[in-house]
Amino acid sequence: MGSGASAPSGGPRLPWPPGARALLSPASELPKGLKISAPVACVGANDVPYWQLGGPSKARLRVTEDESKMLELGPDFTVGLLFRAGAGEEPGYDSLLLGDDNKHWLALPGGDRNTVCCVEGASGKASEVKAEVGREDWMQLFLRPAPDGGTALLGVDGEGLLELGTFATSLIGSKLRNCGWATNEVHIAAIATWENLSWAELSAAVAPKMPAPPPAHTDGPEPTRFRGKVVDLKGQPVADVKVSWRSGGCKSDKEGHFTGMVAADEETQVPEDGASQGSGSSNSSWMSLSFDCLGFAPATSPASLGADNSMKVTMRPIAATATMDSAAGGSLTDPASGTSVTLPANALVYADGTPATGPVIVSLSVIDVTDPAGLASMPGDFSAVGADGADVMLQSLGAVWVGAADEEGKKLELRDGAGMTLNLHTQAKANAEKLGTLPEMWSFDEASGKWELEPSAMKLDGEAAPNLSRPEAAAPVGLRRAAAKSYKKGGYDPTALETGCMSAEAFMKRVAAEGPKSIVAVVTKIGYINCDLAYHHPLRAVMLKGQVLDAKQQPMPGVQVWSTGRDYAGRTADATGKDGRFAAMIAQFDSEVDVEVQHRTPAQSSDKVEVFYEHGRLPKKLDKDLHKLVQECPGQYSLRGDNSGSEGHPTWVKIGNFESVISWDQSRRRWQHLVGNKVLFCRAEGEEFGLPFGDGWLPTAELFSSLYAPKYTRAFEIVSKSFGPFKTGPAGEFVDVGELVIDC
Repeated sequence: MGSGASAPSGGPRLPWPPGARALLSPASELPKGLKISAPVACVGANDVPYWQLGGPSKARLRVTEDESKMLELGPDFTVGLLFRAGAGEEPGYDSLLLGDDNKHWLALPGGDRNTVCCVEGASGKASEVKAEVGREDWMQLFLRPAPDGGTALLGVDGEGLLELGTFATSLIGSKLRNCGWATNEVHIAAIATWENLSWAELSAAVAPKMPAPPPAHTDGPEPTRFRGKVVDLKGQPVADVKVSWRSGGCKSDKEGHFTGMVAADEETQVPEDGASQGSGSSNSSWMSLSFDCLGFAPATSPASLGADNSMKVTMRPIAATATMDSAAGGSLTDPASGTSVTLPANALVYADGTPATGPVIVSLSVIDVTDPAGLASMPGDFSAVGADGADVMLQSLGAVWVGAADEEGKKLELRDGAGMTLNLHTQAKANAEKLGTLPEMWSFDEASGKWELEPSAMKLDGEAAPNLSRPEAAAPVGLRRAAAKSYKKGGYDPTALETGCMSAEAFMKRVAAEGPKSIVAVVTKIGYINCDLAYHHPLRAVMLKGQVLDAKQQPMPGVQVWSTGRDYAGRTADATGKDGRFAAMIAQFDSEVDVEVQHRTPAQSSDKVEVFYEHGRLPKKLDKDLHKLVQECPGQYSLRGDNSGSEGHPTWVKIGNFESVISWDQSRRRWQHLVGNKVLFCRAEGEEFGLPFGDGWLPTAELFSSLYAPKYTRAFEIVSKSFGPFKTGPAGEFVDVGELVIDC
């Protein structure tokens, strides 16, 4: 009916709800004690018998006997009328139902087919409601007491029952006397009365017959879903974080929460053999999520492909910012740590190689790897590509993020041949002798989510130190071989390297010592720079395996699991499979680690609604425009704080490419889910409304054969729990950490 009422398609909507006190119809027998006087019935084109009343013939339907007061309206009455307009355009009111107190329960303004009205008997004052009344199609209307003391007018359209409006006149106590007191013709097919008929019963009786919904899409590879929370170093939520992945993105809400879903064919990042991620019961491939927020260094975190990920992401504030003249260069120092970065003159360019001119803004953020929160803010999962292209893991001595942009915010990078001097101040230490390697500089590649070797001559506390860019004769054999591989791959020219630097043994000893250290290197990339020691599985590492269970000893699939070194600065990730098991989490050998489980638990508050498709799959075979709307549905919806919902009921909103809203529709007594102002799904409630969580959601009648409805639940909180410490033992072994039980 839209804004008003229109005729239901397919003829009259009978039968009506059972249990009517009285049903007046040419095709029905009257109940005992009820008698009427009516003209001979007519039969329409749809074989619908009806009484033709009013008009030139002045035909009336009169109630001549009603011993049981079946047509007298009690305090919880419902009156149903099936009718249409007949011939005539004369002014005045054409009464459809007239009470014994001269109240016209329902009337048509003569010549006006856009409204219906209720007229007071004594004063003749009319209350009008919009309703499009036709001459060909039958219309079904209902009258019921309104909460404010008037009378509610209900209609039926292609979606079912809806409230059209309210008349000011109360009909309680009035008794039907006659029908068709009209100057123009009116056609009445049926009149019925009920007592104590609920909205749900009435709605169910007049609901349209729906085709079978399409089967849920459960075949093919699983999509990737993620629910997460972004926090700062103090564990406080970070709002308005832009979360991006290759094929889409979202934003964190005011509590730092974000959700997303990626189709199985949209992200394909599979690690090489020997990488940290996946085997056995756990997932073996990952995608990278990027996180950007004003005032914070960007972050990158892995999500397991084909899983329902729960993840906590730590972002680190920018520590120092300076505006420099790009032609002159300059230095920037973090006042807290003393770490600094120096840019030479004319070193910055845009992505296309165009030189930057004028003022540029340089930012610096330092990662303290001795702080667990700082370590958690490191991008990626400490997996890297070594000098010979092999996959390795990293132990960090410290890292920084350096950003550069022009005054409009356009990102800048170092030109070819230019270097940036980094002076990293750190308190971290590392057992280089145990790993059989020396520290190197590494840069983070956002596209792959891995660290890459950044060959750079280094100084430790002002003294030249040996590494792949400065080998020396006393270096261990393994280092000389690695250096040779680096040269063969197009690395630095050995003849141009300094000589007389400290020995490898001295370097190892000083790296392992307690206390502050200054590591200076010239690097050729802007972004994340890390000073690390690389190690490889199985030569210097073990594999951790275990199972995550809930409080009822049930497996918890899709849970992110991180191992964090207690005696080394490194973390690696894995995710549980459907059986709750993980089996491919790398850790250093002969070390102690904690295992952190990041999981979700249902929130107690109703401030958020979580919408998701079971199995994570959107319906198939949707037209392009509908698919755009449907893919906006999943996610977290936040309670709107302005109480702007219908009748003061709550409203939840999610902002994406379209505004998506879950709101109460008072006219239909149902919850509805709108995307871009189009209602896609609804859930009937009746007179008393609850909250929109749980089952019962269905597509609208228009979309019933194309869609199946998602699930609606309270949102989830992302929490973490640590277990340990665990001893890792000899290299190359599998270490079973056992059952990790989460109290949820």
